[in-house]
Formats: sequence, C-alpha cells, structure tokens
Amino acid sequence: MLMVLAVAVGVAAGLLGGWLGLQLSRALGLYGRDVFKPWRREPVPEVGGAGLALMLAVGYALLYLLTRDAYTLAACLLAVYTLLVGLADDLWRMDPFTKPLLTMTGAAIPYALAAYDPRVYIPVYDRWARLSLAYPALLPLLIGVSANAVNMVDVVNGSAPTATLAATLALLASALLAQAGIGWSPRPAALASAALLASAVAAYLAAYNRYPARTFNGDSGSLTMGALLGYTAAMLKQEAVYLVAIAPLILNGFQIVATVRGFAERRQIPRPVKIDERGVVHPVCDPRTPPTLVQLLVVEEPLDEKGIYVRLALLYGLSAVAAVAAAALYYLIL
Repeated sequence: MLMVLAVAVGVAAGLLGGWLGLQLSRALGLYGRDVFKPWRREPVPEVGGAGLALMLAVGYALLYLLTRDAYTLAACLLAVYTLLVGLADDLWRMDPFTKPLLTMTGAAIPYALAAYDPRVYIPVYDRWARLSLAYPALLPLLIGVSANAVNMVDVVNGSAPTATLAATLALLASALLAQAGIGWSPRPAALASAALLASAVAAYLAAYNRYPARTFNGDSGSLTMGALLGYTAAMLKQEAVYLVAIAPLILNGFQIVATVRGFAERRQIPRPVKIDERGVVHPVCDPRTPPTLVQLLVVEEPLDEKGIYVRLALLYGLSAVAAVAAAALYYLIL
C-alpha cells in the first residue's frame, strides 16, 4: 500500500512540479535559448526542475508523516537544500569549486538525523562489514558526485531525468534482489522514497522535459535529481550497484575534469560540438574540448538532438540492466 501511495504522490509531484517550475521561470524572468534547435525562436523557461525539486520535497514530507522514518525526512531536507544551491547557481552562476563543495555538504543532513547505515555487504563472506569511519567520508562523495554528474549530462532535452529514472529503477530492482538472495529487507520507507523519485521524474519527463522540451531543468532541477539519486543508493544500501548504473555519467564527468585539468563551470568549457542551421550536431576537433558523451555519439555520424537523446537513453538503459545483472551476481550467485 505504501509503495502504491508513493507512486501516486510521485506522479502528482512530477506533474505539478513542472507546472510550478514554469510559473517560477516566468516570475523570475529566467529563460534560455534552445541551442540544439536553431529554428526555435521563442525562449524556453529555464528552471522547470526547481518546481520538481520543491514537489519532491513535499512528497518526501508526506512519506515522513506516514512513516516517521528519519530517512524520508533527510531526503526531504536534502531536496530543499539542493534546490536552493541549484537555484542560486541559476540566478548568480557559482564558481566551479563552490557548487561541488556545496552539494557535497548536503551529506550533513543525513549525518545530523543519523539517517544512514555505515554497513556494506561482502558477498564472498556473506556478511555485512561495518565502515564506521570510512562510510561517513564516502557519503558526501556519493551525494555530491552524483549531483554534479547528472548536472553534466543535462545537455539535451530529457537526458538528466532519463538518467535519473534508469538508475533509480535499477536500484529498486537490486534492493528486491538483495531481499530475495540474502534475506536482507530494505526499509519500507526507503523503497517508497525510491518509488516516489522514479515516478516523479518519469511524470515530469513525459509532460515537460521530453523532446521538444517545454522547460529546461536548470541546475536547481538537475542537481536535486542527482543528489537524491545518490542518497537513494545509500538508503537502499546499493552503493556498489549504483556505480555500475551511473557508469556513463562518471565517464562523462571524468573526461571533462581530465581535459580541463580540474573543475570548470560547464558554461565555461569550450563546446565539444557544433550545430548547423538544420539542427544537426557535429563534433568539434579541438584538443581543448572534452570528449563528452554527446561528442562521442556524433563522431561517426552527425545526429540531431532527438537522435542523440535516443542513443543516450539506450546507454542509460543498458547501464541499468548491467547494474541489475551485477546485483544478481552479487546477491544470488556469489
């Protein structure tokens, strides 16, 4: 019953959140140009994801009232915190060091509420290892790296929500495999929180951010989706599986950091692709440009935005399937 309610609340949060984001964009005068569609003259609302983040926080708050589980309260406060960090970046453009630092400090919320479990399952020995000192140091990376990795793939319509959706579904499936394979029962509130995130992102994607997008996500949306995705992995104790699920995002972020030799605001990075007047994307052959996922997809054959999105979605889906396969090996075979 709790899962069904979480899905229903999530769908409502995604639909209402997108609408609120449109109103917020108009109220703040935040509009962007859709560079992948040269023929699209009208400006596009830029922070639709802020409304999604706000309604996700409301959804987690409702789950907390029903379950009184500290994990759902931590997810609620993390959504609000990351929303504020992202909105500040949307309005004032933070430097490339401040944004990652602030997203990582979001881990202070589950710390304060004791809403994390420092144990890690070791399959060969069929037991849990307690990492009381190491795990608290890893949690900021789990949340902060995830937030910025999703933010970095938010380049074409639908990419960030699709990546979040695929990875969240993989985490849910893996948690159920853990329950079947090793008899470990995930917290019901954690499963409900993951279901809420997946359904909210799916509804928002279908109604507002799929090609051609009615609104962009803004950093307020993409950072929040990524932070909640990382914390969902911690709630469900699927950290190892999570790394497989977001492998394309990690690769994309690593290539950018390695090429620019450090952190850089994505708007300051030389464009790795160019768009012609028909909206077809071509690679830029310049050693200063990082080999991003989008650039790699168009090296062999130039594609339009829709073609890029389809290939990205397939890549995210394959990574999710690989993550579930790894979980099956992890919990059912080893």
